Amino acid sequence: MERTLIRNAGKRIGDLITLKGFVQTVRNQKAVQFIILRDHTGLIQVVAERSEENKIINELIETLTRESAIEVTGVVVGNPNVKLGQIEVQLKSLHFASVSDATLPIDLFGKTETDVDKRLDWRFLDLRQPENQLIFSIQTTVEMAMREFWISNGFVEIHTPKIMGRPSEGGA
Repeated sequence: MERTLIRNAGKRIGDLITLKGFVQTVRNQKAVQFIILRDHTGLIQVVAERSEENKIINELIETLTRESAIEVTGVVVGNPNVKLGQIEVQLKSLHFASVSDATLPIDLFGKTETDVDKRLDWRFLDLRQPENQLIFSIQTTVEMAMREFWISNGFVEIHTPKIMGRPSEGGA
């Protein structure tokens, strides 16, 4: 089944869809389990009822850690009580793409301050924060506007060698 981006899930109410993303939060309750799933387009709530029929899925959800990469398939339903777009996905299947450690090397959601060097060492995690992704979205928009101007005015874009302030590693 083809992947649906979270921002497009609201247009697919009643459909069976597949979402891929990172686990932001897991809430295990007595009768229901919730996963807040995040991709680069937003957040969505995934719901699994605790039952004998869902026993394997329920056990998998209990092992989920924050920032694990997962793929979920389920039916999109409208629910006015859900704060995330008033829709949720009723889980039918769950697959792990990659499980993260229970303790992350940096705090992604700002509860504690992480120094810059450590954030740069773990840049792939740091860029999962929407605020940090925004930098690249703005850069992309500016570059696109410049390219459109250049093309419409007959310019040619070139990529020159970059001048470095220090010698490269090989000394060349």
